[in-house]
Amino acid sequence: MRFTRATLLRMLADIGGAKLHEAEDGRAALARLAELGARVSCVISDLEMPNLDGLGLLRAIRAGEGAIAHDLPFVMLTGHTEFERLGPALLLDLDAFVTKPVSKAAIEQCLAGVLGPGAARRIAPAETYRAIDPARAAAAPDSEAAAGKAERRVALAELPDGAVLARDLMFRNGRLLLPARTRVSARLARRLTEIAAVSSLADEAWIFA
Repeated sequence: MRFTRATLLRMLADIGGAKLHEAEDGRAALARLAELGARVSCVISDLEMPNLDGLGLLRAIRAGEGAIAHDLPFVMLTGHTEFERLGPALLLDLDAFVTKPVSKAAIEQCLAGVLGPGAARRIAPAETYRAIDPARAAAAPDSEAAAGKAERRVALAELPDGAVLARDLMFRNGRLLLPARTRVSARLARRLTEIAAVSSLADEAWIFA
């Protein structure tokens, strides 16, 4: 992890344009964020960390812990074998992910998309994120939206904003990413197509019509 952090810092320094801060784990990151306040414009975190991992850090930020701005843009670094753990991060409105080993081109493109002009972001109130358990892909199911509706299958790239999953969204190895009754925002739909492009995630979903 220390090597990954040092490599990323060198890449970001080469890209330039921002003052960089670092922390050795999620707990240290929360303390640093509380100290720096509005001077932080984006968080880049590894998924795997001691004391508090990337999912826990993201949830703490989105839940408004420590008076940290809960709408901070958040980028997750993840390995190719870790996509199955991203379900909770998607529900916590993860802004982007970058697969390891990280390249300068990939991180530069990612940050341009997250922080560049025209980067639209819609973040729910902090109370919404407090109900999400980072240990599993779970949020309050949207049962009302499903009442009396038929199901239809659509490509992930064609998921409409606000669609509700009629069935669990699975990887082809049978692992769960998102449970049925999850409401899919436009941002979440974009993350799903990105994950499908680099993993065994099914490229279609069942939604309520």
